[in-house]
Amino acid sequence: LWLNKFAPPAVVIFGFPFVPILPRPQAKLQTFVGKALEFPKIPEPSQEDVSKWHKVYIEALTELFERHKKEAGLPESKRLEVW
Repeated sequence: LWLNKFAPPAVVIFGFPFVPILPRPQAKLQTFVGKALEFPKIPEPSQEDVSKWHKVYIEALTELFERHKKEAGLPESKRLEVW
């Protein structure tokens, strides 16, 4: 896609009617930022490459979730689900 050269985040946003990029007024929005991850640029990644770096990303995301879930008001028993 031509949009890929701008490196937009892969997030679908929907929210306030007529201005979908704004969250709904009743939404409690919290943002947590983890450590920066560096990934190699692989021109033609194999399935093993994709699996390896996806695992690194998911582990970092899970660690960030576990570290901040109490601060976000979630119970200790809550687990991050990644599909």
